[in-house]
Amino acid sequence: MAINYDKWNNIEDYTSDENEDETPLSYIKNSDSGKSGKLLTIPWDTFCEKARWALDLYQTKYIEYGYPYPLHIWYIIDEYSEPPPTPQITDVPILEFNNQIYTDCSKIFIFLYSRALGSKLRIYSNQEALTHEKYFDENLAPAAKTIFYNMVLSSNKLCEDIIFKSIHLSTWRTLYRLIWPIAKMNMKNIFGVRNKKIQEEAWDKVEETFKYADDLLSKSDGEYLLGKTLTAADITFAAHAIPILCPNAEEHIWFNDNGIGIRCPSIKDLPADLKSKVESYRLRPSGAFAMKLYKTKRGKSCGSKPSRYAKENTPLWAQEYTLRRLVYGLFILAVALGWFFVLSNPWYISLIAYFIISFLLIRFIIKPLKESQYGRRITRIMFYFFNNNGHENIKNHVHSENCQCHSHEEEKEKENATSRASTEDKKDQ
Repeated sequence: MAINYDKWNNIEDYTSDENEDETPLSYIKNSDSGKSGKLLTIPWDTFCEKARWALDLYQTKYIEYGYPYPLHIWYIIDEYSEPPPTPQITDVPILEFNNQIYTDCSKIFIFLYSRALGSKLRIYSNQEALTHEKYFDENLAPAAKTIFYNMVLSSNKLCEDIIFKSIHLSTWRTLYRLIWPIAKMNMKNIFGVRNKKIQEEAWDKVEETFKYADDLLSKSDGEYLLGKTLTAADITFAAHAIPILCPNAEEHIWFNDNGIGIRCPSIKDLPADLKSKVESYRLRPSGAFAMKLYKTKRGKSCGSKPSRYAKENTPLWAQEYTLRRLVYGLFILAVALGWFFVLSNPWYISLIAYFIISFLLIRFIIKPLKESQYGRRITRIMFYFFNNNGHENIKNHVHSENCQCHSHEEEKEKENATSRASTEDKKDQ
């Protein structure tokens, strides 16, 4: 079969010199240049901002589907996970591109880096970048997340401005309002909102990571953490530092000219103790460095979002507060009618009615639900929350001859390789 070289003829000629400051990427015309990816995010999550930043730097088109925490689990757990007892995928960002799925930031970064090897934007050109990226992911990210939720969930105004206004589609915003009391309580417990010890530990970790970045800058021979080239370490530090430095449109005129996807409050909207901390971290070398990156290197967004006005995104129930009022009203009515029935009838009549209603629920609602895709999602979510996502199964797993797990396959391969090597040695002798 003849080889078709037509796609190579479409590559524009490009020359550069080594002292060039800016790195044009438009010359990278490959077979994927006209395609768009699908990016699943939590809009205010720093890992998701890190992924958006990299995609925008590499001028990769994508459609962003932003789901609020923890409703994102409902969507991704069935689409991207194997059936239990395999651990379920519940973290974002997730990128779908050209029929491939990348389930964390590191995989997305490597995909982008390998896809544009001709570019001067080489985020892993320095081998140390991966080490520092991992350090910021494991230390700064969880601390920043804890501080962000403590900052926002303590104020109803900030919840409205930062969280609800970040949810693009009215369907998801309406559903989130429905479960908001439970979701808010859950997030407060998980992230230690108003827990003095947890918040102090988070700020101590922030201090440690900012000092780490200060040291890198002091040793660097260029304007970035690792020299004269922007790397994954710079993007990772700056993305995770957003909740600490709070860049926002009210204070920074350049904010609306770039693609930062996390809404942050203005300093004047913060309590006095948080206000002083944000101001002090902005003045540090690493803080000033991150603020400079937001202004000069974040760039415009290459992403788009699904239409708010598409028919599937504008159902009748997806009006502000409508669904919540309807569900809460029906619940209160059902409870009131139940109590009225119990109090106005003999106990045995109430007991018979209870069994009849239970049978009808099981027969016509619970059983069909269990056999549907919604039941499958509920089963997987219960497995994730109540079975430690299968990690105990893996820990206690005993390999057998018929075992199909990957680790057992690797052991078999090692044994086969050893036996082949010993056989070859015997032949040589």
